[in-house]
Amino acid sequence: MGGTTTSQGNAAIGINDIEGLRSAGKQLVSIGTDVASIQQQVKLGEEVAQGMPNSAIAAAAPTAADAFKATLDATSKWPTDVGGKLLDAVSAVTGQDERAAAGIKQADGQGDQGAGAESGKKTGAGETAEGKIDVGKVGYDKVSAGTSEADMRNYINQALDKKGITDPAARKRWTDGYLTLMQRESSYNANAVNTSDSNANGAAVGDGNPANCSRGLAQCIPSTFAAYHQAGTSSNIYDPVANIAASMNYAQSRYGVSADGSNLASSIPQANPNNGPQGY
Repeated sequence: MGGTTTSQGNAAIGINDIEGLRSAGKQLVSIGTDVASIQQQVKLGEEVAQGMPNSAIAAAAPTAADAFKATLDATSKWPTDVGGKLLDAVSAVTGQDERAAAGIKQADGQGDQGAGAESGKKTGAGETAEGKIDVGKVGYDKVSAGTSEADMRNYINQALDKKGITDPAARKRWTDGYLTLMQRESSYNANAVNTSDSNANGAAVGDGNPANCSRGLAQCIPSTFAAYHQAGTSSNIYDPVANIAASMNYAQSRYGVSADGSNLASSIPQANPNNGPQGY
């Protein structure tokens, strides 16, 4: 397939070139994500130091940490920005949303306009009008949550409420599909974290696990959770309602699942009880 080309204007770009750009974009964004994870560790270290009264470390921590965080902030932005632009260039050729396909949030100002607010503009809660948050704002606090099917139905209902899906038939389709998906992904354990799959890489974050591990009931990775975060839900990736809602938003964007859930089972086999378990 290396000889196949796609044209954009007068330029002819080979398939191998597209794959190279896509891979480079993903790797650069991953570097930015890793640096952002280090920033969170610096914050945690500063908080620990501040808990030591009459300590020279406690006194020096704010200044040292602020300087280090500023350096990290500058370091993390350029690979993320350049990587995102590479993926945007690939999107222009392929006609696909390469950021969404890679589980990466859109750049501020892109995407659909939020109701009554400017797209990409941050609110007081640190999220855009659409609900997106910076991956560095993702929380990793384990939760006390139910594990029964009734509990799962309750969490799904709350997520659907947040998404504004009110039609009973649509809610039933989403509920049936996500009961199956979450049973397979996490066994209804809101604190589940997968440390063994291909995503389990990156610097350790707040829960002590690699940054890119899949987490929660629907097993979201932090970058996907941040990019598809539902407005009005918790920024904690382990929060059941926030985790489910972000996963649903991702399913709609990545797999074209309709709001009424009519193609959920056919688009995502993991949500289809008639199919064997598989990733999504």
